[in-house]
Amino acid sequence: MKNKKIIACLVIITILLFIAGVGNLLMSSNSSVASTKISNEELIENGYAFGDSDAPITLIEYTNFQCTYCKEQHSELNEEVERLISDGKLYYLMKHVSIEAYKNAEIVNERVNAISDKDIQLSVINRVFKEQEQWSEKNTGELERYFETTNLKEKNPVKIKGKLASEVKKLGITSTPTTIINGQKFQGTLKKEEFLKYIETVLE
Repeated sequence: MKNKKIIACLVIITILLFIAGVGNLLMSSNSSVASTKISNEELIENGYAFGDSDAPITLIEYTNFQCTYCKEQHSELNEEVERLISDGKLYYLMKHVSIEAYKNAEIVNERVNAISDKDIQLSVINRVFKEQEQWSEKNTGELERYFETTNLKEKNPVKIKGKLASEVKKLGITSTPTTIINGQKFQGTLKKEEFLKYIETVLE
């Protein structure tokens, strides 16, 4: 009887650990570099695009507006990314990955998708990440009131979710943020120093 209780406890613990692991599957704080490069031909042109597509550096970021690690990376890299875009050195393609637990992020994504002006869209993305704690846990009514104070009153359904989900699966992306710079995949939060060091090698 005692052995059965021990086995039952071990089974329950294993199940709980598995659930916890799945729950954190699409969030990662540590950056790791994939050994194989990804060609642009493997990627579909979707997401929020900024800069010259012929720039020497192409940065593709798989992210989520409600992911705390994504906010951390955006805060780390945003200033440098905008500088490189302004200098004509970087093409930035941001791809918002759906995460089931983050319902408010999906609503925010529809609002960002409705903005056609690229400068305004990028500034709103910056604001959404900066103010993540203010809107992340709001209920529907509170979220609508938040939209009233920002440039997010209009909404446009995102039609590429299925294609993007297939791309994420095909590329073996298991966490957000994941960043691809000229084919090199960085999975997890990318720090400014690491980012700038790699950019330097690309531009040499």
